[in-house]
Amino acid sequence: LASSCSEHLSGSYQGICVGLINDNTCNNVCLDESSDNLQGFCNLLQCWCKGRCTTEIEAVASAPIRQ
Repeated sequence: LASSCSEHLSGSYQGICVGLINDNTCNNVCLDESSDNLQGFCNLLQCWCKGRCTTEIEAVASAPIRQ
């Protein structure tokens, strides 16, 4: 079963993001951006937000059924 935890760039974090130095700020920005975000972290000088994990079955189960 494949699971995906959606990671995406923060839409509102400003400036470069350096791990250990800016991780707390990035985390707070991500949590403020969306209740679906679980955490934020710095990677490649950018702030990334990690969303809730979903499995393929959950994604398929929530899709509309076509008949």
